[in-house]
Amino acid sequence: MLRVETPNYAAEAHKFMTLSRTCLALDSVIGNTNITAINTMLLHVAYFVTAPVPHGYSRAEATLGMIVRLAQSVRTSYLLI
Repeated sequence: MLRVETPNYAAEAHKFMTLSRTCLALDSVIGNTNITAINTMLLHVAYFVTAPVPHGYSRAEATLGMIVRLAQSVRTSYLLI
């Protein structure tokens, strides 16, 4: 149930989304995949699904597909060690 008295955090969510994307851009997520980057991208999926962004579900699906591939590469790199 939606409560009317609950404050709208859309502006803060957008700021954190922009900040997290900037942090992920500092180091290549594809070249240096780690669990923190995957968790951050999962939060991006949650943001895309819940925030009123254009084509949010399409962006969420694309990001989720990339997360699955990156998680598989992390798993295989740990198995090789």
